[in-house]
Amino acid sequence: MKPEIVLTHGPYDYMEDHVNAGRLAVSVCFCRGMGNAKCSRPSVKFDDPVTVYHSMPHSLSDGLRRPVIPGIFVDITPVMDTKKKMLSCHKSQQSWLDISQGNNQYIQDLVDRGVYFGKMSKRYTFAEGWIRHNPLGFCAPDADPLMEVLGPSGAAFVNEEFEKTTRLPE
Repeated sequence: MKPEIVLTHGPYDYMEDHVNAGRLAVSVCFCRGMGNAKCSRPSVKFDDPVTVYHSMPHSLSDGLRRPVIPGIFVDITPVMDTKKKMLSCHKSQQSWLDISQGNNQYIQDLVDRGVYFGKMSKRYTFAEGWIRHNPLGFCAPDADPLMEVLGPSGAAFVNEEFEKTTRLPE
């Protein structure tokens, strides 16, 4: 596989398995061109650029309670019903989520978060938020293939307020 875009968990979720899955995805992307590690099954290294995007944490804040603000808003209004149906098929954790969060609360949480980010975007009824990972070792500083694909149709836009926070003062 030679992905151009990787969507994964962020380093700031409350669930340790989410944080670790995100860390693993970032590590795999970073090591994609390293050929000096012995493997039982040899893999082909590649140096193609890859852009990593992190989802918003479930708590909407990091481990120190600071709000996490999206760098990109994606309109999910046209697919919200499909997302709800897909999430209801997530049987491996459904009983645990029902006990810990309330009966089918995780589906309502999907809707509530979609509304939350939709309002924050000031454009969409339902939205998701994403943050582009630091490009060093992954891709060009201005690489943003998600926006190249979704931006022209108006299905996504860059949150300029977030982008201002990513630059050092001159």
